[in-house]
Amino acid sequence: MANDFSGDSDVIALYNFENGALVTDSKNSNTLTNNNSVAADTVNFKEGAASAAFNRATNTFLDITDTNLQSDFPLKSGTSNNVFSILGWFRTLDVTRQGIINKYETIGNRRSLFLRAEAQDLTIGMGYNSGASFESLYSGTVNVIANTVWYHYMLTFNNGVWRLRVWSDSTLTYVLTVNGTAVNNISLLDVPWVIGSYRPDDGGNSFDGNIDETVFFKRVVSDADQDSIIAGTYTSGPSPANIPVLSNSYKRRRAS
Repeated sequence: MANDFSGDSDVIALYNFENGALVTDSKNSNTLTNNNSVAADTVNFKEGAASAAFNRATNTFLDITDTNLQSDFPLKSGTSNNVFSILGWFRTLDVTRQGIINKYETIGNRRSLFLRAEAQDLTIGMGYNSGASFESLYSGTVNVIANTVWYHYMLTFNNGVWRLRVWSDSTLTYVLTVNGTAVNNISLLDVPWVIGSYRPDDGGNSFDGNIDETVFFKRVVSDADQDSIIAGTYTSGPSPANIPVLSNSYKRRRAS
């Protein structure tokens, strides 16, 4: 089984990270740039037949400039697109600080948003005041992330109201569900969306491990949507609320 996002008009970008198509947006034309040779891993993956393998030592990452984003892409500069969801799989090899996804640069005060793994937890940061200031939305202390385990995250954002929900492929449970409301207004800046690094502008905190099937929505998706994406049964639009996911039967993808 496989997810089918083709009929969902709220899906802005879909990155399946297949061998020979690591930078391809399978839904629209938001093509990524491969920096420092991100590789295809055909052994460790959660969707299709490969994932993107990142190497911290060589500062590998994927990105797309703000200019190349389509007009309704979340957090595109010059718009008011601050309602979105980002969902994806990741598997770390190193629990030190490393970026999963971000639109955030400290050099030049171009802070917008980041999600990173850090010391066995996840952290969300947001830029405001035209990117000159920083607000911590969440900094975990519950040690939910272990090396070589696949996790699926859902980060939603709606005018400052945010939510993070994380599934463990080891325990087959959601190991983290947190939410809150930002004090400040997020800055929408002319800075790239980056997958697999925290601050590529100064060569810091690259991801070390694998990332697979990452999808951007221009709406807040439901828990049932994430459940069905994990199960590989997502089709067209919002999924029924009663889809079970706490069963081994859905695991059609190869485990690491």
